[in-house]
Amino acid sequence: MDAVLTGIVQIQGTASVERFAYYKFEFRPEGESTWRFLTRSEQPVTEGKLMDWHTHTVAPGTYWLRLVVVDQTGNYPEPCEIRVTVKQ
Repeated sequence: MDAVLTGIVQIQGTASVERFAYYKFEFRPEGESTWRFLTRSEQPVTEGKLMDWHTHTVAPGTYWLRLVVVDQTGNYPEPCEIRVTVKQ
């Protein structure tokens, strides 16, 4: 079952790899292939707040949210993707 999100949602987790450079969040509506940028941070996080997502900036519906953690060589492990439903 998808997480149902509304309002300002605090995303928690870990974004850290060896030789960390940055992490970024992207999203895309269900059924589309193009990812849209949300935010980027140059500070690694371990079991903490990664970002606040203001869901009122998107229309209600189903979305994919993706976390990409990039190292100093530009490489990244498999991104973490979750499906969510935004309600207003």
